[in-house]
Amino acid sequence: MLESGGLTFLEAVRGRVDDTLDACTRCGKCVEACPMLEPAGVDQTNAPAIVGGILDLLAGGAGTAEAERWTQVCTNSGKCIPACDYGVNPRFMVNMARVAAKAKQGDDTVRRAAHQYFSTMSRGTRVISRLQLAPEVMARLNPPLRAADPDAPPPDIVFYTGCNVIKTPHIALLVLEVLDALGVSYEVMGGVATCCGIQQFKQGDAKTAGRVAYNTIERLSRPAASRVITWCPSCQIQIGEVALPAYKESFGSVPFDLNPIAEFFAERLADLRPLFIHPGNERVALQERAAV
Repeated sequence: MLESGGLTFLEAVRGRVDDTLDACTRCGKCVEACPMLEPAGVDQTNAPAIVGGILDLLAGGAGTAEAERWTQVCTNSGKCIPACDYGVNPRFMVNMARVAAKAKQGDDTVRRAAHQYFSTMSRGTRVISRLQLAPEVMARLNPPLRAADPDAPPPDIVFYTGCNVIKTPHIALLVLEVLDALGVSYEVMGGVATCCGIQQFKQGDAKTAGRVAYNTIERLSRPAASRVITWCPSCQIQIGEVALPAYKESFGSVPFDLNPIAEFFAERLADLRPLFIHPGNERVALQERAAV
């Protein structure tokens, strides 16, 4: 880990929270844009009051039942972000309000819950992936961490798998086949040893989440690639929207750009088109999940 000449993770995040408290006008447009509140049984007609409850949580207050319910049902769709005209990221605002709401349970309870949540995910990932893959194949998707080689040329990208895709490894292996066909040089990182911190963050343990995320940022930077491509949208949001901005405040810069794999493939469509030689006449179902 680099020596920080600036703020800690919690201090950097707290600064963004304070900026949010200053900038938010309680107009309620983010509440109106949220696709989750109606199915969750929250009345959106008094949107400014719901936002007011979120801001109260962020300021250390009790909040409101409606605001706390919003923090519980947020799916990180991002539909709230373009709804704001005042430079606030409502997704970050709601996520931090969830941390504040969880903090009311007490530090020990929060840490225990976060540890249990992460341990359950970690155990499931290891068991399910090992049931499906031979060790040598698993090593392609979850290679052991190693020290950086200063003499090795940096890869074009680091492919950051996250954790959950390891449970459905055929998807990640197909991605590697596509990258190979494109002639992209890459290094694969992911699995529970390179966690984004969202498991702890969801349970309100922001301190542990920050430590985990900073360690992962350092690991992702070891191959010296200028770009990290993410498979997991949760990792994209947690690292890209929470951890990397805080890291910049702590260390003055970020070591790479972070982009979803869909964007990377969209950029390479001209190279991909000649590779699609077998038609696939299949019926598919699409689940929309915006993550802007």
